[in-house]
Amino acid sequence: MTSRNLVSSESYDRIRQNILMGLGSVERSVKLSISIIFIMILMLSISIGTMKTATEAFPFVLKYFSVASMVAVAAASLGGVLGFLFGIPRLLQKYATSGDDGALEPGAKRETDPFFMTNTSLEEVSDWLTKIIIGIGLVQFNTIVEYLHTSSVYAAVFIENKSFNIPDKEKIAVEAGVSSSFIFSIIVSCLILSCLFVYLETRTRLTLMFLGMEAVNNDASIFETALSRPLAVEDKKPESQTDLAPTSLVRPDANDKILVDMARSKLQSATEIAGWAAAQFRAGRNHAGEMALIDARNNDPFNVEILLRLAELKRYKGDQEGFVDDILDALRLEPRRKDVMTLARAALLEALYLPPPTGFEKAIRIANKLESAPDHKQPLIQLRRAAAFGQKFKYLNDKTLPEAIAARESALASVRKVVKMVCNPDDPVRKLLLKIYDVSQGGNPRDDDLAVFYNDPEFKKLIVDNDLGE
Repeated sequence: MTSRNLVSSESYDRIRQNILMGLGSVERSVKLSISIIFIMILMLSISIGTMKTATEAFPFVLKYFSVASMVAVAAASLGGVLGFLFGIPRLLQKYATSGDDGALEPGAKRETDPFFMTNTSLEEVSDWLTKIIIGIGLVQFNTIVEYLHTSSVYAAVFIENKSFNIPDKEKIAVEAGVSSSFIFSIIVSCLILSCLFVYLETRTRLTLMFLGMEAVNNDASIFETALSRPLAVEDKKPESQTDLAPTSLVRPDANDKILVDMARSKLQSATEIAGWAAAQFRAGRNHAGEMALIDARNNDPFNVEILLRLAELKRYKGDQEGFVDDILDALRLEPRRKDVMTLARAALLEALYLPPPTGFEKAIRIANKLESAPDHKQPLIQLRRAAAFGQKFKYLNDKTLPEAIAARESALASVRKVVKMVCNPDDPVRKLLLKIYDVSQGGNPRDDDLAVFYNDPEFKKLIVDNDLGE
């Protein structure tokens, strides 16, 4: 994506206004012409009706006006179809400068190539039909005019209740009288006016609509690309599985440099605001990015991309609880999404360091979500799930409560899964399990989530003796 697309979209409104100003005068002229045609039809209907008897006058005027109006509508419809076929925008040729004189040669590309339209099949049909119509029109011009005149005579004799014989053209002209000439003029004028009008409308309004949609799509893709990129990533792997990984900002890319210079007042949708905010944050404008991301979240609370970026921002700032809460919301919306799962694993660890009971409750919710995903049945997730239930068991004062008994059973079940998935006691995950069960084995005193079960023989049998009892 280049800056060319943004420049095009910014100038689109100015181009549109200039074109529509010119169209306004054309449309006023067409409206005036339509009004004149129908006034003339009404006046001629009344004038001819005055030559009839009193009982025939009103029905004749009504019949004349109705038939002449329908002839005008039919001719205008045919002209409109022709104008539309002639006016459908074509895909623009690709050009490039060649030589010192800057001449353009077809077939090559350059960065400022114009672009629009997607329905090439409609363009091809239009191309075939216009060539056929022009070819037939040039060869059979006299025949077409004759058919138009015959149509006007049909309408005229129908209005005047006359009978005629098609081959006897002179008789038709005499019997039809002035009506056929007038209706013929209606057909020709409506045909030409509607063809020109619809051609201009198609070449301008339809083209502007396509260009506007193309500009919106290109702009949207820039914002969506900016929003999809992470704000902060882990700086380095932690020394142990119990350490929180530090994060650092992702470097801005070319799209970010475009968005950073845009005014926020031009943004409308939550995606645009969030994409702009992500670009600002990666560029080091933390306050502006954070405020805009919060606004975008409020405007679209169910957008997972916005949730993930806001979670990364909070993690980068050290807001552990805010990070965990946002990941829980993202898991609720899209529990199987890969990038949500990745951040959820980090949130699971961070939740274990939040004050109880909030910490272990959120850790259990995250672990249960991760456990239900078929691609994330990892022993480390089960280990941290066991740690969360260990915290819960320790937090409850009365160990005989049904809730405490259930917490112990859940912790034991997770430990059993870890031992079953990782049979080797020397594996890092098994060593970590032993350390949080028995801190005397070299563990961190604050990471003693399973120490509450130290005297429990079932835990000792699994963790120390490596006995699954199967």
